[in-house]
Amino acid sequence: MGIGDMQTALMVDGVEMVAACDLYDGRLRRAKELWGDQLPVTRDYREILERKDVDAVINATTDHWHEKISSDAMRKGKHVYCEKPMVQKVDDGHTLIKVSKETGKVFQVGSQFASSLLIAKARELLKAGDIGEIVFAEAIYDRHSAMGAWQYSVPPDASPKPLIGILTWAVRQNPWDPLRFFRWRNYQDYGTGIAGICMFTCSLPYTASRGQKGQIECTPAEERATGKTAVMSLIFSSVSTTMRKLPNIPNSI
Repeated sequence: MGIGDMQTALMVDGVEMVAACDLYDGRLRRAKELWGDQLPVTRDYREILERKDVDAVINATTDHWHEKISSDAMRKGKHVYCEKPMVQKVDDGHTLIKVSKETGKVFQVGSQFASSLLIAKARELLKAGDIGEIVFAEAIYDRHSAMGAWQYSVPPDASPKPLIGILTWAVRQNPWDPLRFFRWRNYQDYGTGIAGICMFTCSLPYTASRGQKGQIECTPAEERATGKTAVMSLIFSSVSTTMRKLPNIPNSI
């Protein structure tokens, strides 16, 4: 996603790529292949944040890094485009909103097709009531494929070398496991699963058209038999997204 985001950003007049950061050397080599051998690369994102010629950063890291890197960047005076989901833990969302307000820096979350003109039109029609009153909506996402969900390829040169030292938090202190590193979406330590990737993206046309009345009801599989339903209220405006943590909901999205 980071490569795709960068290629899109470079379509905008005046945008220049000045550095890249990744924990896997193969991706750093790929960055140089795409944007030139002169491109500075690093495994430590803090080196990029110290640069005075950096105005904004793209944070396309694993979900559990979103709040930390984005907050650090804004505190260093950088604007941030962060990949979906906004955060891994709900409480981290409040931290990001607070940091954005305190620093005055723009923090934008990328939600795939939810930013498209098609979705904007759907929001407009819903808000205007042109398609009538919505009484029920159902969305189903699956990851059925020959390989299975998020079974990314593991490079033959995968090694724990990038994780030695200052960035060991990338694996949450777990022993080195190339499957955890390259297929991180499969693990709750780092990702958010279908809920973080797809659920909120799919719900945006409805919730954004309803404002503070927009709600998503989420019933985890293990709770369906008990009849419990978790409700997350999402408040959308032009400047921020606020997630209200309700009682008895797991602290992750």
